[in-house]
Amino acid sequence: MFSKKVKNIIIAIIMIILVAGVVVGIVSRMNKTDDSYNATSNAVYDNLPTMSAYYKGTKVGVIYGYTNKLDEATERKNIVVIPPSRSTEFRIKKNDNEIESIKYEIKSTEDGRLVDNGQIEKMKQDGNVNIFTYHANAIVETGKEYRLRFIVSSNKHKEINYYSRIIVSNNEFVQKQISFIKKFSNRTFTETQNSSLAAYLEPSERLKSNDNLGNVNINSSYTMLIWGTMSATKIGKTQVTTRECVIRKNGNSCTYTLNYQMKARNAQKVTEKYNVAETFTVWTYMGKEYLIGYNRDVNQIWTANNNNIGNSFIDLGIQSEEYLDHVESPKGRYIAYAINGDVYLVDLEEKSVYQIYKLGARSSEESEMTRAKAVSVNDKGIVDYMIYGYSRANNHKGRNGISIMRFNAKENKSTEQAFIPCNTSASVLDKQLQTLCHVGDGTLYLMVENTIYFANLKTQEWGIIVSNLDNDSFAVSDDGRILAYNSNATKENSDEITVLNLDTGNKKTISAKSGEKISVCGFTGNNLIYGIAQEKDTKKQGRFAISELVITSDKLEEKKRYYKPGVFIDEIEIKDNIIHIKRFKNHKKVSEDQILDNTEENAAAAKFSYYTDDIKMKEMALSFSKKLAGDKKLTIKTPGEVEFKSDAEIKSDFEKAKATKFYVYGYGKLQDICTSKNKAIEIAKKKYGLVVNNKGKKIWTKEEHYREK
Repeated sequence: MFSKKVKNIIIAIIMIILVAGVVVGIVSRMNKTDDSYNATSNAVYDNLPTMSAYYKGTKVGVIYGYTNKLDEATERKNIVVIPPSRSTEFRIKKNDNEIESIKYEIKSTEDGRLVDNGQIEKMKQDGNVNIFTYHANAIVETGKEYRLRFIVSSNKHKEINYYSRIIVSNNEFVQKQISFIKKFSNRTFTETQNSSLAAYLEPSERLKSNDNLGNVNINSSYTMLIWGTMSATKIGKTQVTTRECVIRKNGNSCTYTLNYQMKARNAQKVTEKYNVAETFTVWTYMGKEYLIGYNRDVNQIWTANNNNIGNSFIDLGIQSEEYLDHVESPKGRYIAYAINGDVYLVDLEEKSVYQIYKLGARSSEESEMTRAKAVSVNDKGIVDYMIYGYSRANNHKGRNGISIMRFNAKENKSTEQAFIPCNTSASVLDKQLQTLCHVGDGTLYLMVENTIYFANLKTQEWGIIVSNLDNDSFAVSDDGRILAYNSNATKENSDEITVLNLDTGNKKTISAKSGEKISVCGFTGNNLIYGIAQEKDTKKQGRFAISELVITSDKLEEKKRYYKPGVFIDEIEIKDNIIHIKRFKNHKKVSEDQILDNTEENAAAAKFSYYTDDIKMKEMALSFSKKLAGDKKLTIKTPGEVEFKSDAEIKSDFEKAKATKFYVYGYGKLQDICTSKNKAIEIAKKKYGLVVNNKGKKIWTKEEHYREK
């Protein structure tokens, strides 16, 4: 046995070794030039100052800083309600920055003109926090919404942009509304039988189901509101964000989102965590609060393990999204998918799983700001994927953009191929990039606002393939590898179709005959469908009159042709390789027709599906077409390295869309982007939201049409 003196010496030596190890680790990280980190945690990046808005001492939102500029017209993450005193407080957590100056700009949401600007003259410090007061000038009208941008200068960053909106209120109601929604939220966890909460709901028989805890709204059942069969517990802090505000003579309405985490045990008695975004629209009238809109999005914090990956399917748990996209390798060995900002690769043959990127979102708000998408995977286990929105990489501090990443299964490593800065936030990009994003033969292809761009990942050349395509004048194959578009970018006046193989860069064309016009109609798998219209028929019918449909292979070999004398095709819909044809004759609609395209023989390795659990109810899944080998043990690979490169930035220039777009916001987030104002309003009605155009001007709000169905 050691003496007491010897024991003390040994302890001292151990402490010295441990301290030395920590110092070496810190120095090692400081000496790295590229931003590399293990995929099991968030990227270690130089935090920007974080700004918080307050209403008379109550925190009403966090505003994140960007080192590049964003499109203010579509930035609607939050709004700051200013009391009748016209003064409100902001606090900046410095995060190792020294704040040198704060400027502000107030702009009209009608046309973007500058209304007021100035500089914050006084700030007081409270430890790591700077506190200042913004006072709204008399030129800022009560009850009218304006854009707000703070421009912060620090010792580390010359310009950091903080985007929000402001509205000056005519009375004080915000604190009572926030108290109301917090009590409401807490009661959903504690009540187990019918109570007064049920009176706030508007159950609808039209609701497809009442078994999905991933999305509960004001039309859901009371049972769903109180978490169904789950024994859920709220954990951690709750963050309040004010999303929208409408000031009216008959009362004031605000939309708020509560972001928090909750936990619950599954059927196997394993505790799982969830990110929750609970959104309320509250109307205050004559001193009383009324709930006119409610939505709760729940997303399980998912990680691959032996409990949720079996031989027949991957159990993705409770999720708010209605669909989860995935990509497959040509021979079906690999599948790749992204869930809540995390990206996974599954080797179906070896029965192994790679976590290739982990955003590690600690709230629904974080996963809204930064998103990920699996683009393609080959049979060697090389995955192209993208991370878009607010960058978490050290080399792109506070930048908004798109990182194109490549993962190599043999090396278990991801490397950034390109970083493309842009002024469009993740929620808007999410709607835009669903149509086209593909990496092939060293070239990236993507579509934003109906313009198709390319970026050479080796030379960093940036360019446009075709600008401002009409809707329905282009289509992308199911696997994203083939693009077809009307060469003159119009839907009804094209003499030629361009077919571009995005893997090889090879172009082919289909030309119309004399007296004809042709137009892209869609794809079944990799088979292109296009329509032929005789100019004489179009003139006679007074509308674009497609008389024939042609189905061709990816080599443009004709497979099928559809023609009915005297009958014209209005539009087609493609579902599961069945082409549904809407037709007209003599200026009147006639019965629909169908044709089956059974020329595509490649079977999918996995399909999106749902299954039902006794406790968690409806859960998302990816079902395998063939069962995995039962004699093989599932292997969860050690999360790999992710490397962001300092020389990967591509100088990009995105064109503004010529056509007017309508942005639908509801339940505190972007729901859709439409070209039809009427369609946008219909969606906003269902989502208890509003519509703005691409200049940011309000077109329609639910509060002004509350009783309309």
